[in-house]
Amino acid sequence: MIIINVRWDNPAHALLQEGTLGLLVNKVPFKAKTSKPGFKEFVLTDDVIANLSTLALQGGFRLDADEVRLPWEVDPVAPFSAHVLDVHQDYKLVKNNTELEPIPSAPFTGPHPLVTTSHVASSKTPVVEIHVNTQFVDVTPFWAKYAAWSEEFETDRPKSVDFIAMAYTGQPGRDWIWFAGIPTAAKTAANPSCFVYYMYQGRLYTKIVQEHDMFEVNRHLLSPTPTSMEDHARDVFTPKPVIWKSYWYLRAGFLQALEDSGKKVVLLYPLPDAPTDPKGTAYGPGTSNKLPEMVGAAFRFLHALQKIGRGSDSIARRRLALGGYSAGGFGMWQSMINNFVHVDELYSFDAQATPGKLLFVQQWITQRRNQKSLPSPDVRLRLTGSLQMDANTAIFDAVAPVLGPGKCSISPPRGQEQSFWTASGNPWWNAMLTKFPSGSVELAEARADGTARHQFALQGGSTTAAAGGYLLEFLRRSDL
Repeated sequence: MIIINVRWDNPAHALLQEGTLGLLVNKVPFKAKTSKPGFKEFVLTDDVIANLSTLALQGGFRLDADEVRLPWEVDPVAPFSAHVLDVHQDYKLVKNNTELEPIPSAPFTGPHPLVTTSHVASSKTPVVEIHVNTQFVDVTPFWAKYAAWSEEFETDRPKSVDFIAMAYTGQPGRDWIWFAGIPTAAKTAANPSCFVYYMYQGRLYTKIVQEHDMFEVNRHLLSPTPTSMEDHARDVFTPKPVIWKSYWYLRAGFLQALEDSGKKVVLLYPLPDAPTDPKGTAYGPGTSNKLPEMVGAAFRFLHALQKIGRGSDSIARRRLALGGYSAGGFGMWQSMINNFVHVDELYSFDAQATPGKLLFVQQWITQRRNQKSLPSPDVRLRLTGSLQMDANTAIFDAVAPVLGPGKCSISPPRGQEQSFWTASGNPWWNAMLTKFPSGSVELAEARADGTARHQFALQGGSTTAAAGGYLLEFLRRSDL
């Protein structure tokens, strides 16, 4: 006789209620002796074992969504269902029928990435523990149905970069949504690096089955087109504003930057549940000291979906970078404070909460360099600014000599804080200035307004995807 216990994470979460995890004995569902949330106990008697030909763990979880009304649609979104997680793991009995050995099955070369199998050595009756990691689930089809501007995203996104909407299940009552962007170079990597990016958004949410908005997500992830800036201005502002305000919605091209960099790096993008939050808690556990564990769980889930680590029997994170823009700086800095011994690179895009962080940055650099148990950390820091130029300058002047050539950069460059915005090498900034007559009040206002410049501190000023932007520059100069 052998006892097989099957367990999974966070069984109280709403996304893990409709579950079918169980054993198949000779390809037929086998009845559990005990079944409760997060746990099933199966007992294989000697008679069952004597007639056993195949044994497998199989099942998953499904989300059944009710009708949802969206303000921009005449008709409601009809009820529909989709699987959010599925697993299959074949086994064979070994060691005189006292243990289970996982059998690799396509497309995996080893055990299923979400399934861990162990044995209880001290038990009289052999006991096998099977754990299924359910910390993240796939909610991409739900996001596509409920998010405004999702059609624009599908039309304009680079198709070579895979995009997944995931939900973290670690907090009952909350579906913390995380996006993943996977460029070509990362899809076969067994140890890709990770870039966790924090930004703000204007819509509150608590679950996936509700109204969502992808406008700000598109602004960060999609690449500029000749009309995207004017189109966004027309849709967002009524009446249409003076021309420089339309640059508030300049696309930053992050997905194309991932692809063009050639780096084996995965973008993870936790979606906050509030427009701004000085305490950095709008990202839930995504800014806590659980971040490395969450990144590891997300990587295992993406490996299970075969989005990364194709052809590898395991997955591991190599290096970790954090980034944040504007009010996303609250999340970035909070995450940095809680996890700085794990962070290798920091990209601050005119990030709020930067003032007063010099001593912390110095502490981060010192402690990372003193970690003898890890490969020699190669710390890198990138700073762009418009509203945060004074804070950035204080950090740059103090730490750039310490980090050494090429390891720390600032934009606008030192000594060009004003001239950079008068006539720079920034193609779209210069194009914007030509829209106003020389000597006009509007021209002076556009040049002087920090909010307009704030957008270029994220995007970098390129007019085409091929030209790249700040993120592409940072990735190319990174050790990710």
